Formats: sequence, C-alpha cells, structure tokens
Amino acid sequence: MTFHTVAIVVLILAVVKKSVGQSVNQSEGAVAVLQGNPIFLECSYQSSVSASPFWYIQHPGHPPRIFLKDLGKDGSEEGARRGFEADHDKKLKTFHMKKPASQLSDSAVYFCAVSDTVRLARRDPERKHA
Repeated sequence: MTFHTVAIVVLILAVVKKSVGQSVNQSEGAVAVLQGNPIFLECSYQSSVSASPFWYIQHPGHPPRIFLKDLGKDGSEEGARRGFEADHDKKLKTFHMKKPASQLSDSAVYFCAVSDTVRLARRDPERKHA
C-alpha cells in the first residue's frame, strides 16, 4: 500500500487601510501544510480606533472574497462552512485563523484585513417652526 502526501500551499498577504493609522501583521510568504494536518495562520493588527478584522480568500484567476469575519458570526461565511475558525482577541489585537485538518481544496491565497468600525452619529437637521 502506498501513501501519497499532498502539501497544501497557503499564501498569505496583509491588507490594511492605512488612512486611520492601522497596520496588519501576519505569517509571511508561503506556508506548506501536509494534507490532513492543521492550518494556523496568524494575524495581528494595530489600530487607533475600534477595528473589525476579516480574512479573505483568493483562488487563481478569481478575485478575493470575504472568507471569515468577526462581525456577526452566524456560520454562513465560507470559512466557517469549510471548517475554519478565527477568534478575535480585542485586547491582544489578534485574529488568528485555524482549521483542525487541511484539505487540498484549502490551497489558496489568504488575506488578513482590518476595517475601522467607527460610526458617526447621523443627525437630522434641526427644523425651525415658524
């Protein structure tokens, strides 16, 4: 009986919106994982405002799309359906992504991104009655 070992290559890149003083750090370059082994991708960020981290996925020839997000975890995200999870530690400012057992279909480019969640209160103009 022969066994074939398949390496899953996971490329990760950082995406960040610099306009509000944010920066993102994540595992660098290509990460090779043997099929069936766990995947662990690090993502940490610095932000001067409340931030919402995201993971995006990109397959060759396709645009990036949202994979996992911290906002409103409802299990409907592609990453959750495929067995990935990420925990947002707001104190340490991390959003590491993991999966217990990798599959060949997990080979992709993964992007960690952060978006600010500052919402400006919208006020209706005051109306003066005559």
